[in-house]
Amino acid sequence: MARETEMHPSPEGDLDKQAVYNDFDIQKLEDILKEMDAGIWRWHIPSGRTHCSSRWSAILGYPLEELSPSTIEDWADLVYEGDRDTARQAMATFLEGQSDVYSCKFRMHHREGHLVWVRASGIIMARDEAGNPLVAGGLHQDISEQKRAMSELKKIAHEYEKVFEGTQSSMFLTEVCDDGSFRYVRTNRAYERTSGFSPLDTIGKTPQDLYGEEQGDIIVSNYRRCLEKGSTLSFEADILLRGNVHTVMAELTPVYEEGRARYIVGSSIDISDKKKIMDDLVEARNKAEASDHLKTAFLNNISHEIRTPLNGILGFGQLLAQDASRQQKSHLHNMQISSQRLMDTINKITDISMILSGTLEVNEDRVMLPTLLQDLRERFHPLCQEEGLELHFDEGESLRNASFVSDGELLYKALSHLVDNAVKFTQEGKVVVRTSLDKDRIQFSVEDTGIGIVGDYLKQLYQPFSQEVSGITRGYEGSGLGLSIAKGIVELLGGRMGVQSEKFHGTTFTVFLPAKELHLSGPSGDTRPIHGDEDEAFTVLIADDDPMARFLAETLLEEKNVRMLFASDGQEAVEVFQDHPEISIVLMDVKMPVLDGLSATEKVKKLRPAVPVIAITAYAMSGDEARIKAAGCDDYISKPFSKGRLFDTIKKHLPAF
Repeated sequence: MARETEMHPSPEGDLDKQAVYNDFDIQKLEDILKEMDAGIWRWHIPSGRTHCSSRWSAILGYPLEELSPSTIEDWADLVYEGDRDTARQAMATFLEGQSDVYSCKFRMHHREGHLVWVRASGIIMARDEAGNPLVAGGLHQDISEQKRAMSELKKIAHEYEKVFEGTQSSMFLTEVCDDGSFRYVRTNRAYERTSGFSPLDTIGKTPQDLYGEEQGDIIVSNYRRCLEKGSTLSFEADILLRGNVHTVMAELTPVYEEGRARYIVGSSIDISDKKKIMDDLVEARNKAEASDHLKTAFLNNISHEIRTPLNGILGFGQLLAQDASRQQKSHLHNMQISSQRLMDTINKITDISMILSGTLEVNEDRVMLPTLLQDLRERFHPLCQEEGLELHFDEGESLRNASFVSDGELLYKALSHLVDNAVKFTQEGKVVVRTSLDKDRIQFSVEDTGIGIVGDYLKQLYQPFSQEVSGITRGYEGSGLGLSIAKGIVELLGGRMGVQSEKFHGTTFTVFLPAKELHLSGPSGDTRPIHGDEDEAFTVLIADDDPMARFLAETLLEEKNVRMLFASDGQEAVEVFQDHPEISIVLMDVKMPVLDGLSATEKVKKLRPAVPVIAITAYAMSGDEARIKAAGCDDYISKPFSKGRLFDTIKKHLPAF
């Protein structure tokens, strides 16, 4: 290939001798044009012969010898058909002297078949004696990349324009003027729909011009906040539009040129309707929460009002049974069973309502596994004996003295429902409660040898009020809530529950709970304080606003060597306690006038912290135990209670009782 600086001789030899060629320093031109990626062309106009540099030919993918020398017709053939007329018209205008410089952009065919955009420019380099153009020369520069970039920019600009005009958000461009003012440069159709101001109304105007001084100043203050922040500012604002106040969510972003904020790009969307919907939802949520609280309070009061009279009925029924005939004892026993069933139903309805409404609270504390299992054993062992069933507990050697963090009250309630369910549906055989450690979980299993569950029913097993056999012909009592409550509690405690069953071959319910802060060894001994000795006569303070409840407690405690003091409200209880330092234990009703039992307990504990306080409550809803103990009570008994439960609870805190 010839050197790019070489110019092929023209057939017009005398022209090669002209000064124009002597002065035409190709090397210098190519040094200048090297960085421009441009090639040189020369055209002898009378003969139509053309010459080009190797760079010119390389732009089109040809070796130099194929394109230089050639003719103007060859050159025209390389121009893309759709651009030939444009190129010829520009050349004709140039040759006719209408333009001193030839300049045109067109596409040319590359040797490999694609098109190349070139920018052609040239001048008349020589004229004949008559002044007609003799020789023209100039440059061809490959501008394909520039064209592609421009096309991309146009595409982006077009897309931006579509977004700017098509968005439902009001868009505006505001100039930051040198005098400190802000003037609108452009707005979109959404801005016009929202504000009522057309683009012609806004261009060149300040916010004060459009919205008045007061509202305009607020808008300007937000602009200044944006500039102070130096980045996007998002905020919510109320603005007067067409005589009505609208709430808008706005964003302002500064645009910098040469280190100075020149513009602010803004967008806003009217959220008045959404705001109203959100306000309505918040109001509806508040009403729902208030309704939940009312429902909880209602259930609480219902529980209290049922338990309080039942406490008297069952308590005095027990007393009557001591001297009753065999038939009377049977009647009193049936009365107790019916009353207990009523209380069980109230408790279940209360619990499932709190679970479904999300108002059941979890109060975590350290749970002593041996105590939990012992409480279950004491509750269900008499029932299993009565039903002729065996009750076994298998906690495993490693968990014999274990403790972990959970809500012991709720966990006891969930396991009680599972054991109760097992006893109810087992006519013969046994019920086994197993406890084991599975990695980071504690596993409780309640197994029975009962009637089992049909596989199809397992899908709806945990639905409230659901029972495998329903209607008036079913052979088992119950509300169908126990398993729903157990599952709801287990999930609240962060665990899960599973079941395996085969019809007529028993059922196993398994509870998996996270073993939070698991300790495999419990406390070294009983840390409860010991009050009194075997020969001491105890003084018991009974605080209850219900005369029947006070009389029942007095009657039950008569057989014991105790002295009894009484108070009918919380304030009186505190005063009696303060006046009688010999008091050994306090039986404190929770709901009392003047000062409630929990507040009274706090005052009593401040006076003498070591004296045990046993709360007597007719509420006994889930979560009450945590609230009662948080107030300082050492234990609690729910109404109605038996003499045995009362004595056992007192004996826990006064072993010599």
